This record gives sequence, structure tokens and C-alpha cells, in this order.
Amino acid sequence: MEQLTFENVWGEKSPALIEEISNKWKSLGVIPPGDIPEKRARQVVFLIRNEKREIVGISTAYNIRIEQLGNHLLAFRSMLDPQYRIPGLFIKLVHSSFDYLESIHHTLEPQPIGLIAEIENSNLLKLRDAVTSTGFIFIGYSSRKLPLRVRYFKGAKF
Repeated sequence: MEQLTFENVWGEKSPALIEEISNKWKSLGVIPPGDIPEKRARQVVFLIRNEKREIVGISTAYNIRIEQLGNHLLAFRSMLDPQYRIPGLFIKLVHSSFDYLESIHHTLEPQPIGLIAEIENSNLLKLRDAVTSTGFIFIGYSSRKLPLRVRYFKGAKF
């Protein structure tokens, strides 16, 4: 089995890394029209790399106020290269990202109380459980009629 490496790249990123991440997204056609891949690349938390050091997975987070919840959360996104959608890898990416962001959330301004994700992946849209194995809880639907899920940091208060 191929060895995959998780690389925490939260914080400042070199121009070369921003370009590498942007090119990966462009190659997979996952950046919506109007989005700037270089801006989104600055939001990357973890990269997953294969043995050739190619990016095969990415998680991102950015601070956003959610009026319905009256708080700031980190909007969370993740992506796996279709060739690397292997059992357990997505769950590990989500948990690794959550654990790291929970460990630093008190340093962020404004301070977020958890993560929020708008579920777009067709495979994940099939999940009907209110609470998933990722720890995310269903809270309703977005303006785009997609499921919204939240996972709160330990000690979160509303």
C-alpha cells in the first residue's frame, strides 16, 4: 500500500506552495467560477501527499460569522483526488483538521466556536444520519439547499 503523508501548512505559505495547491485544484476542476484559487490556497490547513510528493488531499478553513448561530465558525472544506478516495482517508483528514483547529482556535480573531461545512459531495449527500462518524451534526440546509453540518470545539458556548 502506498505511503501517504499528512502535512500541516496552516499559516503563511510560500508563493510556490500556493501555486502548487492552486494548480491541483485547477487540474481537478473543483474551483467554482469566480473563486480565486490563490486566495483559497491561503486557507489550507492540511495537505495529503503521496510517495511522489504530489498533493492528493486538501482541507481548508476560514473564519465566518454564521448569523443563525450568532457566532463565528470556521467554514471547512476538504477534497480528495478521485484516485485516492480510499476508505478512512477522508475521515482521517477531517479529524486531523478538526483536532488541529480546535487546538489553536483560541488564538484566532474573532474566536470561532467550531467548524461548519456545506456538504456538496454527492456521496456525502446520501448520508442521512444527524451525527456522522466525523462528529459533524446536521443543522439544516444552506441557501443553496445543501446540508449544513457543524462540529463544535470543546467548551463552545453560544
